[in-house]
Amino acid sequence: MDGGEAVNIDLSQVRRLGEELGATPKRVEGAIKFAVRDAKRKAQAAVRVELVDATGLPRAAVKNRVKALRGSAGAWAGLNDVRVSTAYKRPRQVEGGVKVGPLVVKDAFVMRTKSGALVVMKRTGKGKAAIAPATIEIRDKVQPRLAARARDLERIFVDKFDAEVTRQLRRVR
Repeated sequence: MDGGEAVNIDLSQVRRLGEELGATPKRVEGAIKFAVRDAKRKAQAAVRVELVDATGLPRAAVKNRVKALRGSAGAWAGLNDVRVSTAYKRPRQVEGGVKVGPLVVKDAFVMRTKSGALVVMKRTGKGKAAIAPATIEIRDKVQPRLAARARDLERIFVDKFDAEVTRQLRRVR
């Protein structure tokens, strides 16, 4: 998936930790599955919160930009520019541009598509066809915050894994 940032956890170190605790490979894999399921949910929620907090966009606009990673504990966040029309509904033409939600897009106009949707467009040059959808850049705002959150999620995952392996080992003894 291009245009995004992944928050991912390296599972090879976790397997080594499980062996150091004296767990069998089967128990280690069971604990990993348990911790991965929990970490995926927490990673997805954390990335969604970071996107909303950093950009100020509504939750509905970032909901589809966060995906859980298959086969690992983590989440992916799409950091491509967000179309203004996707982020906010009901654009209004005002003097000097378009007001949509709390945002004012200068030198933009509202256009109705063939399907009837209202889209905020901007001129990209001279001529009739030199227009493009107006966008909001989010990558620069979000990337540093996701890097900091990744370290927190890794610690949470390892703690959850450690607790699960310890619980399984206590049950056996």
